[in-house]
Amino acid sequence: MKKKMKKTLLIAFVLFYILSGSVAAQDILRIDEAKSYVIDMHTGSKIPYSDFIDSEQLEGHDLEFHIAIEKTDNPISDEYVLELRTNLEDPEWQYGQDIYTSATVITWKGEAEHALTPPTIILAGTVPEAVIQVREPNFESVDLTGIGKKRVYVTLTIGTTTDGSTLKRVVQKLVPSMEFYATSEALDDAGEEMEANLASASETIGESELESNIRRLYEEGHPGWALILSEDYKALSEDIAPPPVLLYVILAIVLGIIVGGGFVYALKGKEGGVDMAALASELKEVSSTIEDTSRSINTIATKLARIEGSEERDAGRELMKMRGRLNESANQIRSVGDRLREE
Repeated sequence: MKKKMKKTLLIAFVLFYILSGSVAAQDILRIDEAKSYVIDMHTGSKIPYSDFIDSEQLEGHDLEFHIAIEKTDNPISDEYVLELRTNLEDPEWQYGQDIYTSATVITWKGEAEHALTPPTIILAGTVPEAVIQVREPNFESVDLTGIGKKRVYVTLTIGTTTDGSTLKRVVQKLVPSMEFYATSEALDDAGEEMEANLASASETIGESELESNIRRLYEEGHPGWALILSEDYKALSEDIAPPPVLLYVILAIVLGIIVGGGFVYALKGKEGGVDMAALASELKEVSSTIEDTSRSINTIATKLARIEGSEERDAGRELMKMRGRLNESANQIRSVGDRLREE
């Protein structure tokens, strides 16, 4: 049993070694990320290759890629070629002394070129419009286009060819391949405003499936409708929002003051010696506290009345009514205190 197990492990090890060796043999060229970079011709900024991957770039900007490649120690078949491919607009490739203006180029052909040190590949092109294919729910069979962040790529692939223009067999895709996204200022602005509207609504009524669907609209080619719906969603959340918490807080404080004053006054009816002068003094202090609170409410109500928005103005009016009732309560408590003092 042990011999059989050892034999199985040995076979597995040999297979792993063979397979890993064949994979390594396919690694013919590699991208030197440290020496590769991208230049934004509009800003003049030089961005490292790895930092540019998955970034967002404005449509219409001219870019220039400098991709350094190097050979490995693995053997190179004479039939191997290097395919350069991109979906940038108006591409112009430079490979050594050769210039190409097509989206796909086959180069690095034959033993003579394989023997040389590969040159840095230079690609100039324009970021395409932020237009994407759209799949409408329940209408997936219809081909539509929409406004969205478009995937842009620059790929280098080793393979074989028979016609000199397309790859027949892929041997190695050089990694990391360059991918980023085309966007626009209008698209970014719409996204930021949409997120602000959704955040405001979420604070009021919490998260909902509608919120995720609005984001999906934006991401899948309908940013205009997504923005409009986010505005409507925010307005709806404001309409169904609960009354201002400020009113409840102030009301609770005032009720506490009034109840406290009433409790002190109730002591008068109890048997035993009660210092009426002390009670009168306490009631006077309660009355003064209520008056101070009333003045604070008046300040808040005045500020709310000056703010644009029906909710704030309504809150201001309610506070003014509350202030009037507080003043009446303060006067009544003060009168009770005066009568106690007379007794």
